Amino acid sequence: MDNQALRHTDLLKQVNKRLRERQIPGIDVRWETLTARGIIVESRPYFIIKRGLVSLGLNIGSFGKDLFISMATYLKPPISNFRVLILIGCILFALIGGPMMQWMMNIAVSSIQSQVMQSMGGLFGNSSGYNSSPDFSGLALFVLCIIGPLWTLDWIGLQLASIFSIYKFLTEKDLFALLRVQPNEFNEDDMMALEKAVEQTVRAGLDDIGLNPADLKPASVQGSEQRLI
Repeated sequence: MDNQALRHTDLLKQVNKRLRERQIPGIDVRWETLTARGIIVESRPYFIIKRGLVSLGLNIGSFGKDLFISMATYLKPPISNFRVLILIGCILFALIGGPMMQWMMNIAVSSIQSQVMQSMGGLFGNSSGYNSSPDFSGLALFVLCIIGPLWTLDWIGLQLASIFSIYKFLTEKDLFALLRVQPNEFNEDDMMALEKAVEQTVRAGLDDIGLNPADLKPASVQGSEQRLI
C-alpha cells in the first residue's frame, strides 16, 4: 500500500485485537521473530497463527514509504500410525535379531562339535561315552540364512532413516518427516479456512484504522506463484 508505512504499527495492533476477538477454535496466536537460513541472514517479525497442523506467518511492516503485508502458510502433514508401527517393528527386530543369530550360531556350532566327537569316538571304537542328541545344526543354519540377510537390510535401513531424519531436522526442524503422509481433506480445509480468516481480519483492520483495503496492490514475481493478500 503506497505511502502508508507509518501506519503499520496501528495495523499490527488492530489485527492482533481482531484475531483474538474472532475466537477461532484451537487457534494459537503469538509474535515471533523469524530468521532466514544461511550465513548472512536477516530477521523479521511475524504473527504466527497456528491451528492443528497448519501454521500461518503474517508479516506487516514497512517497505520504504509503503505498507507491506504478506502471508505464508505451512502445512505439516500428519504422522502415519502405520509407519510408526513399521518403525517400531524394525527397531525391535534390529535389537532382537542380533542376539537371536548369536544363539542360533551357538546351537549350530555345539551340534557340529557333538557330531564330530561322536564320529571320532566311533572311529576309535569308543562311542559309548557319548549320548546321542537331536541334531539342530541344519535348522539353526537354515534360520541363520533367513534372519541374517533380513537383519542386515533392517539395520542398513534404520541407519539411512536416521541420516534422513537428522537432515530433515537440520533443514526443516522436523525430526519425524519420514513418518509423515500426504495431508488429508481436513488438513487442507483448515489451511484454507485459516488463510481466509486472516485475510478478512487484515482487511477489516485496515478499514478500522481508516485505510481502504481496495488500495492494496498485490506483489507478483514472474515465474512463481505467490499467496499474498
